[in-house]
Amino acid sequence: MRKIIYDNLHKFIALLCVIVICIAAVFGGIVGTAVAYAESTYTDVLTDLQSDESFNVSDYPADSSDYSLSVIQIAESEDNELFLYVYRPYTGSAYDITATSINMSLFEWGTDDTNYFVYSLTLLNEYGVFQKYKVNGFTVSTETTRYYDISAIYRPFNSALDDEQENGNTTDEISFEVGKCWRADTDSSGNVTYTMQKTDVLTITSKRVGYVEYADGFNLYGSWCDSHFVAFDCDYDIDYLYEADVYYVSRSYSYSVGLGLSGDKTYGDEVENYAYLTYTQDVSYTGTGWFAKTYTWDRIEKVSDFIASEEYTLTDDATEDISSMQWVLRFAETSKWASSGYGTYIEYGTDISSVTILRLKFMSNGTTYNLGVVDNRTSGSDEPDGTGSGIAESCENIDWRTILAILALVVIVIILFPVLPYVAQFLVWIISLPFKLINAIIKAFKKPKDKNKRE
Repeated sequence: MRKIIYDNLHKFIALLCVIVICIAAVFGGIVGTAVAYAESTYTDVLTDLQSDESFNVSDYPADSSDYSLSVIQIAESEDNELFLYVYRPYTGSAYDITATSINMSLFEWGTDDTNYFVYSLTLLNEYGVFQKYKVNGFTVSTETTRYYDISAIYRPFNSALDDEQENGNTTDEISFEVGKCWRADTDSSGNVTYTMQKTDVLTITSKRVGYVEYADGFNLYGSWCDSHFVAFDCDYDIDYLYEADVYYVSRSYSYSVGLGLSGDKTYGDEVENYAYLTYTQDVSYTGTGWFAKTYTWDRIEKVSDFIASEEYTLTDDATEDISSMQWVLRFAETSKWASSGYGTYIEYGTDISSVTILRLKFMSNGTTYNLGVVDNRTSGSDEPDGTGSGIAESCENIDWRTILAILALVVIVIILFPVLPYVAQFLVWIISLPFKLINAIIKAFKKPKDKNKRE
C-alpha cells in the first residue's frame, strides 16, 4: 500500500513539474531568469557574459539613482549579427531605461578614414543590470579583421530624470560616453578573438539648434529658404575646425488654420540624413522672386563671425545664448511656402529634428584630432533665430492685393495708351461742359440789356 502511495506521489510531483515548466515556457521563464524581448533563439545576456572567464558580476552593482548606460562588450553571431552588452545600473520599474541607438565607426580608431553612423538597437533580453541588444540592419563584414569604434550610446529623454533646456530647444535623446574600440580577428579555423582599446571622444557641453530665414523676394505668396544650424561648445578649445559630421531627421509638414480648418500640423515620413561639412564649403542662395537678394554663408564658422554677419539679423535671445559658444555648423537648407487670405493661413515646409554631431576634425593647441562626439539629440524651436536683411525681406511684408491692383492699373494704362489722347480730350470736354453751359446762360441774360442801350 505504501509503495502504491509512494509511486503515485512521484507521478504527481513529476506531472506538477511538467506543468510548471510549460507555464514558464509560455510566459517567458521562471522568476529570476532573463526576460526575453525577441526570438527565443537568442541566448540570454548573463550566459553570454559569463562565457568570459574575466567577467565578474560584482564589478557591476545596481544603483537606483544611476540612469546611465555603458557598453561593456560586443559579440558577433553565427548569423553575422552584431550584439551589444550593456550595463544599466538602474533596475527599478518606475522608469524605462532602454537604449535606442549608438554612434559607431567601422574603422580603426585614430585613422583619417574614421567616420561615424547612427545605428538603431533592439533589446533582446535583460537580467538584473545587464542588457543584450542587436544592432539593427547590420551585417558583419567578411574581412578577417573588423573594427567597432563606439563613441556614444543614446536613450530617450525623460523629464523626470533629465534637465530641460532653457533656450527653446528640446532634448529628444540623452547620450552617454562609450569611448571604446573593439577589434575582432578571425583565424584560419574560424575562431574569433576580441580586443578592446579605450579611445578619446569629444563631449558637447552646450549647444543651440535653430535656423535663419531668408525671404525669396517678392512673390504673390510667401516663400523662404530656411538655413539650419547648430551652435556648440565642447570640452576642447578648438582653434581650427576642419570637418564635421552631423546627423538629423527631416520630415515634410503642412499647416492650415482658419475657418473650418483644424489648425494642426500634418507630417510626412521621417528621413534620416547625414551632413558632411568642411571648412572650405560655402553656400550661395538667391531667391526666385522679384528683387531677390543673393546670400552666402560658410558651412563652418566661428560663433563671433556668425553673430557679426550683415547678411541677417539674429534675435536677442539667440545672440545671448550662443555668444559663449565656439562654433556654428550650417548643415542644411529647406524651403518654406505660405499663403494667407480671407481668414485662412496655409504653410508648407520641412521640419528638422534630432540633431546630433557625430564627428569633429579640429586643431587644439597645435594638435590635430579626429574624434567621435558625445552629443544629445536636440530639436530647435519652430520660430526662426534670425531673418535675412535687405530688400527681399521688406518686399515680403507688402500686401499682395495692393500690388496686384497696382499691376492691373498699369496693364490697363498700357492697353489704352494709343487712345489716351482722345480719352483725355473727351474727359476735358465732359469736365468743361458745365462751365460752357453756365457761360451761355450768363450771355443770354446780358443780350437784352445791351439792345436797350442801343435804342
